[in-house]
Amino acid sequence: MPLTFRPNCFHICLIVIGFCISTFSPVLSLSTNIIEPNQCSQQPLESLTTNLLRDLSNYANRASQRSRRSARRKDVFSYVLLAGKPEFRPLPLQRRSSTNRSEQKIFPGVEQVFFTTLERQYIGSKAVKLQEFHWLFLTKADSGWHRVMMFSQISSSQTKKQSTPLRESSGGHIGQAVDNWLRDCRAGKSLSISSVNNSQVREFIF
Repeated sequence: MPLTFRPNCFHICLIVIGFCISTFSPVLSLSTNIIEPNQCSQQPLESLTTNLLRDLSNYANRASQRSRRSARRKDVFSYVLLAGKPEFRPLPLQRRSSTNRSEQKIFPGVEQVFFTTLERQYIGSKAVKLQEFHWLFLTKADSGWHRVMMFSQISSSQTKKQSTPLRESSGGHIGQAVDNWLRDCRAGKSLSISSVNNSQVREFIF
């Protein structure tokens, strides 16, 4: 049975703190920069996510290559094989009103998407197979969809160790890939369909 990623109360508190600091407000300010709508950026969340995951491996691998060149590191890198298994059931990021005890949504307009990537990480001459679980926050402005923030958690398919702690991953290769894809989506650029070697994918439990 595939692993399931559902953060605990500590993770929810982490999200609340992160939003309250500074991340959420700059994203909503993007709504003032109105551009002509296009078919991609005006898609509903489910359709947008399907198309995003279709292309994500290509975008992520290009982001990883750019990062390696800029850092001049060749000993550790990841290759994304596939992205999929989207879930849209949000975690209840809500608070209770002190007056009427009713629950109020803390961040209206922010959508949650969960998805999984299959990756092969190379450390020197050794290859390690990984499943990475992602918790993505998106908001829709007048110009189209934008990422608010993203958290990720890694699980190795070759060991029985527990998953790594949840981390803020907006600056990683998957976070950069999401940003670049959404940018191209808002610009109305045609997106290439990812190609995956099926023999490699079958090596993973997905």
